[in-house]
Amino acid sequence: MAGCTSTRHLQSDSEFTSINSSAPPKRPDLHDLHSRFQQFKKGDTSSIYEIKLCADVPYDKNPSKVVYKKEPGHVFLIFSQSVSADVSVSQVFGYYPVRPATVIFGKNVKSQIRNNSGRIYDAEISVKVNQELFFALLDSSIMLAGRKYNLNKFNCYDYGLGIFNRAACTQVIPIQYVKFPFIWGKGGSPTGLYSQLKLFKEKDSFWGPHIQFGQFKAPVTSN
Repeated sequence: MAGCTSTRHLQSDSEFTSINSSAPPKRPDLHDLHSRFQQFKKGDTSSIYEIKLCADVPYDKNPSKVVYKKEPGHVFLIFSQSVSADVSVSQVFGYYPVRPATVIFGKNVKSQIRNNSGRIYDAEISVKVNQELFFALLDSSIMLAGRKYNLNKFNCYDYGLGIFNRAACTQVIPIQYVKFPFIWGKGGSPTGLYSQLKLFKEKDSFWGPHIQFGQFKAPVTSN
């Protein structure tokens, strides 16, 4: 299944304006992400481009539990370019608050991108896109990561799903916002995404074949 065939839908949202790939961002974590994105190569028309949205729930034995041992789980992205059956390049990354302890007050705090390579997770949804959109979304991932983190309004779920929905085009997954307080909320969390994917797997003929559940390990990527 392919996603969008055009990047025109990005132009109406200033948060997703493509950056100049020759001008790395100054923020250290985004500079690092920009550098890692250089491992993807343009011009290979035979490559297959794929984006995955992944949910790591806090408690594997009970995926509906929002927090377990003070951990909320995580939502993150995997961007992959498959050059051949044996050769592929992947980058795995997610959106975090710089100081996690401060987010419980519901305030906007500084954000950062971290390398999530090798992370174990519980569910994924994938979409294949063309080369043009794939590289546009790499830029968009950097731009959107400049936003402030807010536990209830813009967290790892919002960031990851915001990027994935640009790849999904008209088949978007509705964003479910956190119901305050977070620990009793059902939307806007890794557990919330897991539940959404369960529902799509059972009832949505379009996305169903592209959703998987189990114990997965994200690719290990180099800096």
